[in-house]
Amino acid sequence: MGCLKVIFVSFGILLSIALLPGLPPDLEFTAFKTTEPMELAGPMAPNDLLNGAERLFEGEIDAPEGLAVANGILYTGNRQGDILKIVDGKMVKITNVAHPCNGYWEDRKCGRVVGINFDSKGYLYAADPYYGIYKINVQSGKFEHLIKTDNPIADKMVRVANSVVVAKDGTIYWTASICTNPGVDVEDAVVAIFADGNGRLFKYDPVEKTNTVLMDKISFANGLALSPNEDFVIVSETVRCRILRYWLKGPNQGTADIFVDGLPGVPDNIHITSDGIFEVSLYKPRSKENPLPIDALGQYPLVRRFITRLLYYIEFPFQKLQEFYPNIYTGLLTHWLNNFDKLQPYLPKALMLVRLSQDGKIIETLQSTDKILGDISDIVLLDGYYYLGSAHNEFLGRVKKRV
Repeated sequence: MGCLKVIFVSFGILLSIALLPGLPPDLEFTAFKTTEPMELAGPMAPNDLLNGAERLFEGEIDAPEGLAVANGILYTGNRQGDILKIVDGKMVKITNVAHPCNGYWEDRKCGRVVGINFDSKGYLYAADPYYGIYKINVQSGKFEHLIKTDNPIADKMVRVANSVVVAKDGTIYWTASICTNPGVDVEDAVVAIFADGNGRLFKYDPVEKTNTVLMDKISFANGLALSPNEDFVIVSETVRCRILRYWLKGPNQGTADIFVDGLPGVPDNIHITSDGIFEVSLYKPRSKENPLPIDALGQYPLVRRFITRLLYYIEFPFQKLQEFYPNIYTGLLTHWLNNFDKLQPYLPKALMLVRLSQDGKIIETLQSTDKILGDISDIVLLDGYYYLGSAHNEFLGRVKKRV
């Protein structure tokens, strides 16, 4: 009888977590279906053009997630909030935009650098997930906290800012991966990806200093890029493995559509080349044989809600303990639960860069088959090498371009 009682009580608790209304986190859950990944054929056929990656600055740089090139120099950021440049094979610190904290495990307090991009005047813009957007003079190291996210924007709190791009006229477009109602404190991407999309694409007017929501309910809005004529902007919808397009000019102005769907991996940062080709870095591989968890669970909102709440309640006591009694042990534990950093070495490793035309057609891909590196969030080309950024790796990857 004792065992049966335990089973019934456990079942009741699990059922309550899944079904009871009003339990935190207060997020929406409805059924959706991801598009099956494309077949790896034609321009998607497997190749080894990104094989043989090497590790630069191993142990010296932590999570160089975003990459940008200006005047033949590579720039990046890190988990500690540094803005860095690579000159003559050496890493040079330009400035630091982080806030005072006890260590990287307090990332919500410290801040960090994720997506970065230059404007036409040579200023670097950097997204900090927890604080907003910075504008940086890379010559002097001086910076301005341009867009702050400590107050609601269009009635929602930005919990995770992600990427930024700047138009020729100075208008700033930026993404927030997670936006919630005030009072709903969810900054954990691992939790949020199972809920309905609540990411946003914003337009910031630097003259009026105002933000406008262009797109809402994006399933983890991520990297973005403007078209050469700046008549549209494309955005990675990471959870749905597709890229969305928002029209800024022309007959479709103010509307959105799907630019490309069914990607064979998780889209992250996007760059545009000088010849007008979009280059999309795929963070994790995905196939019909090896689908992502969300591919299987998208149509089951109750299961997703249960997983979300379960993960939330596992983390909650440690988070509160850290809040009232800060210490390195619960700090590291909550950080690992948030980021799954320690799981990364055991997850599938593959590199893929997808090159897209202006109408969303796949032109070619660059891939790896040697399983040396994975978890790549950004790829840029400079002086005959592809540089590989990552939200988790403790090094900067590099692959020599084949002639």
